[in-house]
Amino acid sequence: MKKDIPTLDAKDRKLIMELERNARASVREIARNIRASKEVTNYRLKRLIDTGIVKGFFPVIDYFSIGLNSYKILFNLYNFDETLLEKIMHDMKKVYGANYSILVQSIRDLEINLWIKHPMEFYDFYDAFLNSYSTHIQNKEFFLVTRIYYKTHEFMHGGNSNIMIGTSGHCAVDKTDMDILDELSKNARMPTIEIAKRLKLSPNTVQYRIRQLLQNGVIKGFRPRLDVSLLGYDTYKVLIMLGNSSKRRQLIQTLLTEPNVVKISKTIGNSDMEIKVNFTSLMELENFLRKMRVRNHSIRNFEIIAVAQD
Repeated sequence: MKKDIPTLDAKDRKLIMELERNARASVREIARNIRASKEVTNYRLKRLIDTGIVKGFFPVIDYFSIGLNSYKILFNLYNFDETLLEKIMHDMKKVYGANYSILVQSIRDLEINLWIKHPMEFYDFYDAFLNSYSTHIQNKEFFLVTRIYYKTHEFMHGGNSNIMIGTSGHCAVDKTDMDILDELSKNARMPTIEIAKRLKLSPNTVQYRIRQLLQNGVIKGFRPRLDVSLLGYDTYKVLIMLGNSSKRRQLIQTLLTEPNVVKISKTIGNSDMEIKVNFTSLMELENFLRKMRVRNHSIRNFEIIAVAQD
């Protein structure tokens, strides 16, 4: 049983909803939308950050639009302990566009996600990973991710604002654009003046570039990174295998209306889809999945993976 679970009142929930609509909005704009003073809004935002409920802020970047592909690898590892994890984490920081999840209650231990332009780059990464960790790898699975839907934490506040990345088209970006994206990825609420100072650019240049990245669809929005475990919720990833893949679009539309689903990924590999969900118990999740199977007969099978760190 979870202890010392913080409570959120209606204003906190509205504040989180506004952050999920636009995490880069000014405190003044957020205050107006939640009908609170600027001082109260700033205090509540700081409290959400200090308690760890809001871990940070990130831009939702459509890397597909700049010519990158999304690869996912699931590993089953021998002797997966803190020492091995720290070494992998250190190595992942050196790889552009790489992130990972620690998995539990599953035959898999680690999920690595990569944004890579050319297949050869993926091979080079995988070859280097094998050279470093081959004695720890028991099994692995590969997936190509073709589209991603980011949902809000609707179960917290009732607001729904979906972002989808993976449309066709290509946008040209240069080094300055990529440098700005990197700074925003560290903190999407970083002031324009601070970004300009770090990159030795004028604030007007940074402001113009961000506006162009938004207009061109490279940046789809700005979101808070939430630690829902502090609110009593567990995070799970569910791999879904379909008996009829032509029904995938219909299933996605259904999932987009479900408040506990926070992310949907279309995949090519051993599963047709991966969803990320938040529930207070495994029983709640199992009830949800039973409901999905009744409503969508195309679901042939699924696998539940608990996420310890994401």
